[in-house]
Amino acid sequence: MDQILASYALRKSHQARLQPRFHITRPYKLLSEAEARQFTDFRFRGKQPDSRLSELFRQTPDLIRLSQVFFSKDHTVAMVLVSNYCGGLCGGEKWRMLVKRNGVWIDKEWARCTIIS
Repeated sequence: MDQILASYALRKSHQARLQPRFHITRPYKLLSEAEARQFTDFRFRGKQPDSRLSELFRQTPDLIRLSQVFFSKDHTVAMVLVSNYCGGLCGGEKWRMLVKRNGVWIDKEWARCTIIS
């Protein structure tokens, strides 16, 4: 855990760009940080987004954000913060801890923090 927290302290300001290589069964769109801010401003503050995003945001039920992934030095333990914004009165965050065993990442329950507006 100390190694993961040290990794977090060193890299918490680093930004990474994900490529759309997920196997997700529902339609999704990867947003830039600026677009994600527009989504939360639209959903929670009623501000109108950029006209090209307006219709998309009206049809989008939620926003899922992933933090950077923080690793132990030997790259066998990882943590990532998953945030879900699902409406004006709904949302949550959860640190996901993954442990690599026999070359396979296994998701472990660790901590949960629920956000309610």
